[in-house]
Amino acid sequence: MSYRNTGRSWLPIVFSTVFLLIIAVTSSFGQLTSRLQLNNSTRLSVGEFCQQNPSAVIAFFDQINLDYPGLNPVRQAVSQKDWPRACLALLDYYRTNATNPHLRTCREPLSQAVQAEARLVGKNVFTFQGITDSVPTRAPGHLNWFHKGPNKDIEWAYFLNRMDYLGSLRTAYCQTGDSTYAKDVNRLVIDWVSSNPMPDSNVTNATWRVLEVGLRLFGSWPTAFYGLQQAPSFTPVARLLMLMSLYDQATYVRKFHWVHHNHGVMELNGLTRVALCFPEFKQADEWYKHALDSMGEEFEFQSYPDGAMKELTSSYHWVVVRNFLAYLDLHNTYAKSLPPRFGQIVDNMINYMVYTARPDGFGLLNNDADLLNNFDILTPLLKRFPRTDWQYVFTQGKEGKRPAQTSRLFPWAGHLIMRNGWGEAKGKDQYAFFDNGPWGTSHQHNDKLHLSVYANGREILCDAGRMYYKVDKWRQFFNLSASHNVIALDGKGQNRYLPEVTAPLADSSYSLQPELDFSLGTYQGGFNDENPGVASPAPAISSPDVTGRHTRAVIYLKNRYWIVVDQIQSDKPRNLTAYWHFNPACSVSTNGLSVRTNDFGTGNLCVVPVTTDAWSVSLIKGQETPYIQGWYSERYNQRVASYCAEYRRKMISTSTTFAWILYPSATEKIPDINTQVLPSPTGAIRVVVRIPGEKTVELGLNMGAIQAIPLSDGYTFTGRCALLREGQPPLVVHGTITDKAGNVVLKK
Repeated sequence: MSYRNTGRSWLPIVFSTVFLLIIAVTSSFGQLTSRLQLNNSTRLSVGEFCQQNPSAVIAFFDQINLDYPGLNPVRQAVSQKDWPRACLALLDYYRTNATNPHLRTCREPLSQAVQAEARLVGKNVFTFQGITDSVPTRAPGHLNWFHKGPNKDIEWAYFLNRMDYLGSLRTAYCQTGDSTYAKDVNRLVIDWVSSNPMPDSNVTNATWRVLEVGLRLFGSWPTAFYGLQQAPSFTPVARLLMLMSLYDQATYVRKFHWVHHNHGVMELNGLTRVALCFPEFKQADEWYKHALDSMGEEFEFQSYPDGAMKELTSSYHWVVVRNFLAYLDLHNTYAKSLPPRFGQIVDNMINYMVYTARPDGFGLLNNDADLLNNFDILTPLLKRFPRTDWQYVFTQGKEGKRPAQTSRLFPWAGHLIMRNGWGEAKGKDQYAFFDNGPWGTSHQHNDKLHLSVYANGREILCDAGRMYYKVDKWRQFFNLSASHNVIALDGKGQNRYLPEVTAPLADSSYSLQPELDFSLGTYQGGFNDENPGVASPAPAISSPDVTGRHTRAVIYLKNRYWIVVDQIQSDKPRNLTAYWHFNPACSVSTNGLSVRTNDFGTGNLCVVPVTTDAWSVSLIKGQETPYIQGWYSERYNQRVASYCAEYRRKMISTSTTFAWILYPSATEKIPDINTQVLPSPTGAIRVVVRIPGEKTVELGLNMGAIQAIPLSDGYTFTGRCALLREGQPPLVVHGTITDKAGNVVLKK
């Protein structure tokens, strides 16, 4: 028997006593959907729904501000305890009022991809992160919302429960009028709510992990609810369930959202969206104020003063920036003001993305990041943030104003970007990223002192990426030191280290000059290659299996090449492994102990070890046994074989210092590089580099304590770093060069 709204109903008379008894033991704060009964849910009338769920209905209306403008018919029905009429009056209010016009109007074009997704969703076939699967049913009409996809990856289930595909269904319906798409939204909403009542406590499963709740609240649910108000196939019961669940989900986020994590930013965005889109809830103002206070704290916490997001992972940096921008947009849409400081922080974080981008526009591939094109992402923001220096960078010098400085150091993040320009001279660009900072507060890899190099039109030395978050042998490889350009001791990679810093790098650890970039850093957390576990939160630092420290200095001679100096100190002699990972587009070969790329018509690079002790070198590509090595992943769920040059040698004492020349070439022709290690004090290194067609360079470098280093031609250097260049003035970093007579030649 279906209920029709014919005025005052007999249902309140029959059920009022039952309702009053049940409401006395029903919580008035959240969990409206915890005890729902939905027999024949897809064909259920409002009257039948009320009859089956008296406690939920009464608790729901107890959370509606019945004095809100436009809700007088609802208030009258509630006062008479005519719950079916109250439900229909509330639904009529949402259908006929003019609130949230930006969500009611379908402006999105119906692309082939959107329509294809909508059609497959109707068959319970979904694609997330490039992986497609059909979701099985647990019972007739009920999907398995915990299904992990063909790879048994919980991330797949998370995406299933974010329900972004509701947007494709809504767009397909709005643009075609085909009721099938609205029916699918109706079916999925009823199924999700009836299958997933709000839990009593904070859980991390696929349906109620707080991040997924926040993402539903921010995106797919409000958009579907308002966007389908004129769709007859979007049934009254589905709309009621959606409203009840929206309340439950907002309550859940309010109580359990993350603090000081990128998840928290997205979750608070969802809470803000519901508060602004559904002001009819009694809690809406409190939700908004709580989110405002909490988001203000996130704006201040999420990034360092240099603009780097504290997780120090480029993809998640963009996640936070994107969600901060969305938060600002929400306030613009609803004509609400925010402190100017919020916009200044976003500007600073975008600035980091601009100046860490490679010449081809791609951002850093570091920690748990995907490779993103920062230029494509950020160029549309120029109208909003009119920076002429950014315009110059994005257009490779065609428009805007050239930045005053090319290389950039972000001293809190410890990220040094070395470059010779902004891509103005095609095929002659040089760029490198040196990671001399903390681990990051989440999504970290064990890779302090990693170095990536892009030269003459392409990336050559790289970070291997992340692959995915499943805890297995692949996750361990991509997360740990062996997939980065660092050094292992006795086969052990770096232990976890400091996740966050309270001060920037000391001025003495770097120098940016017109002809030279320099940075020196030390990793001292020991070595043990612990299992990385999942991406977040940051695990505790554990005791190392191998005692040792690695100090690395990177010297970039502008427009020429890089010199990398490594020092290993340990409690006893150790076996050393140095890794150099190449982009999979590179063909790589050995020439003695040198390793070089040899691809015709593009940029190439040669890695030359400089040492008095002998290395052995192996090229490994696509290896799975006896250990994984030689793989690259620039997208989640993707990996391809790529070359890794593994250099191995044994320490003969408890301390050793050695160097590398990284020489880029615009062609496949790379000259022979000759090096010589000259006598120097303990803890220092002195190297001569001779390259045909290049000026001879002599390097003097103190890796630890400052001491005097004798140089050629009677010069003496005291300080951090000095370079003598044939036929050119010397260069110095934090030190002094004197001649035979003791006269100061250069001091800086």
